[in-house]
Amino acid sequence: MSSLPRLTRLLLSRYRQFRFCQVDLEKIASEGIIPDLCLIGANGCGKSTLLAELYQASNPHMPPVRETSPDSEDSLHLAKYSCGEAEFFTARVPGSGPEKVLYFSSELETTTAWETLSDDPPSFTEFHNRFSDFLTDEPENFRSPSSAAWFSPEHNLLDGGPLDSFGAFVGKKWNQRESDFHHYLMLPENREKTISAIEGEFSQRSPDVLLAVEEVWNRILLPTFNRVELVNEEGPVVTRDGRAFPFSVLPAAVQRLLLEVGHLLAQRLDERSLPGVVFLDSPEEGLHP
Repeated sequence: MSSLPRLTRLLLSRYRQFRFCQVDLEKIASEGIIPDLCLIGANGCGKSTLLAELYQASNPHMPPVRETSPDSEDSLHLAKYSCGEAEFFTARVPGSGPEKVLYFSSELETTTAWETLSDDPPSFTEFHNRFSDFLTDEPENFRSPSSAAWFSPEHNLLDGGPLDSFGAFVGKKWNQRESDFHHYLMLPENREKTISAIEGEFSQRSPDVLLAVEEVWNRILLPTFNRVELVNEEGPVVTRDGRAFPFSVLPAAVQRLLLEVGHLLAQRLDERSLPGVVFLDSPEEGLHP
């Protein structure tokens, strides 16, 4: 089986705050895995811009978090990937979709034009013209499935789609749990067993996602002396004196944090989930508690 593609370098040319920017992920990776990465800088220096392009390069077949704008038409997003023994580049206008991507052989790095790239940063069109001899087809396995989350004040995305609200998230997990149990109940080997025995076996084989999420939520809420009780009919948020309230009583930043963590944990516990990356762009908000 061929290796999955791995992002090793990102270059931005003439885009927003960057005349020319290069991020070499190969140098900071350990055994091919990029560790936790934090971007630090003054307001307006380009942290969010760079993070959005790293998200796009890491998930080239998902919709971008920032669409193409008039000031990006003269820009270039260039990403290098390694796939087994093969290496290649993708080029696009920042913010454009996967249908507008061009593929280039990594042999272009041996040219004089490549050596002078930082001295004369090209637009997407100029890059295409300079290196047209190295155009190639889309590599095999480049569209292998992956997972990604992007959390920011403007967008909360999981695998390219918006997060569910609290009610929808809890409802879907409850319904999925009931559906999975019904499927397990109907298995031929369970016909002679009691319901109690089947429930016990099912709980051991299939952890309850909502119980796990509730436990983590309560660890987060511990400093506030509030807790979550999803089975409480009066309200899921319970204060230390026993009063129950709707989820919306929590501060907006805390609601977002709980939903983000809940979605990620639920996906992590799903046996069908894929490995992926989480991108956090929330400099204006603290993560307390």
